Amino acid sequence: MLQKIVNVYQVQFIDFKAPGFGDYLRGCFTMMQIIDTLNEYCNTNVTFDMDLSNHPMSQVIVTEGRNPAVNYAALGNFHIDVLEVKKEESDIAFQHILGQTVDYMNKLREGQLLHNGTFYTFCCKFAIYKEFLPRHRELVKSKLVPTEAMASYIAGVKESMGIRDGEYSVIHVRCGDDSSFPHSFARQIDGKFIDKVKKLIADNTGSGKHILITNNDTLRSALNIPSWNPRICHTGQDSKQSFESIRDTMTDFFIMSAARSIVAFSPYHHGTGFSMECAKVYDIPYKVVKIV
Repeated sequence: MLQKIVNVYQVQFIDFKAPGFGDYLRGCFTMMQIIDTLNEYCNTNVTFDMDLSNHPMSQVIVTEGRNPAVNYAALGNFHIDVLEVKKEESDIAFQHILGQTVDYMNKLREGQLLHNGTFYTFCCKFAIYKEFLPRHRELVKSKLVPTEAMASYIAGVKESMGIRDGEYSVIHVRCGDDSSFPHSFARQIDGKFIDKVKKLIADNTGSGKHILITNNDTLRSALNIPSWNPRICHTGQDSKQSFESIRDTMTDFFIMSAARSIVAFSPYHHGTGFSMECAKVYDIPYKVVKIV
């Protein structure tokens, strides 16, 4: 009865606000790995799709529109606990993942959660396998196509910065959310933090043309790295999203998608999904440095 699983990205789910866009993209790759495993070992033919139609970014990314049969406000989390495993039938951890997957999918029918054979949910889980297949990457890329107006806007920003695709590297500095969002209550970063970031950048970037992308306006002004002046937001949890902030945040994403390499600096142990998943989708050399 299960024919398709759709990973939905929207600001508000039934009991939680969404995490960032990078988290969502990570979950898309994980979901495709889970579906591949289900199909291989259970003789099923489940397909995967992405749905961003109920998120404000649908104003700048081409979507097929909302499905009127789906109650988006009632959608919740994908509840399989995952861990990275070896894809070997004899591996106990792999057996656990497969068993959880089968049990979960069977419960979908019992809970009447299918819409004509399609299950709509949200997944931001970490990968179960190290390997990422090219066809997974291509599917995600096919869902991230800017609208005509957005493509023109991105081209204008690149022209104003004097950059051309593949001829620049991105330095992505990801400050903590407490110093970024919401802007009106953000904790101010101090000179000590700025000096630390400057040293880390000097120690971890080479020659060539670099541009800066960051989620902190103070840091953007303090670093002597070419940038632009976007109005950015957290695509999941920022309470003050606007069309301009969504547009500019996604412009940052598409600028990164055309870079020859990305070096990211983040205070979080897992790095920063916004640039990490961008690099994964567009197959860009990527390095992450922790800010400690």
